[in-house]
Amino acid sequence: MYDSIPSLSLTSSSSLSTSVLSSFPAEASHAVVQSMVRTIAANLGIHGAAAATAPTAKLNVALGAAATASATMNVPPQLVVSSEGGTAGAGTASSEAPPSLKSEAQITWFMEVVCHGLSLPLAEHDTIKDCVNIYCEWLSALLPQPKSCVPAPIVEEPNRYARKIIAHLYHLFVP
Repeated sequence: MYDSIPSLSLTSSSSLSTSVLSSFPAEASHAVVQSMVRTIAANLGIHGAAAATAPTAKLNVALGAAATASATMNVPPQLVVSSEGGTAGAGTASSEAPPSLKSEAQITWFMEVVCHGLSLPLAEHDTIKDCVNIYCEWLSALLPQPKSCVPAPIVEEPNRYARKIIAHLYHLFVP
């Protein structure tokens, strides 16, 4: 009966399906994803978003590997998390404005972090939820009036980023 219906074959390039974070220890990559995603999700204005900082114990354990990861991945300096929970070079985190993603390079790097976050085990459901919330907010760039939390490069090229976001959301359904 279904023989005449063509099936879709999903192919994804290796750049969309893997993150450089997967080459680091799981605890270190989880801490990087958790701290970065929670920081951005807390600034989206979504009710129920997680706290802006990751649990200190997990973050401190992974700081050495995270610093190595950030150097290896060319992490934008304003996105590197220090041991105090703020951004490196940010001085006092409480007096600074929340981090924003302004360049294409920053967004590309952060999307790689979110992609890795979407492939985390279900035990990390809060982090996965924050990843999905960020992407849902960013998909509003496809609307005539995007939300104010959507970074400018995404607003300028919404179709390009929407394709990447949808490809990343595929990780939610991979066992």
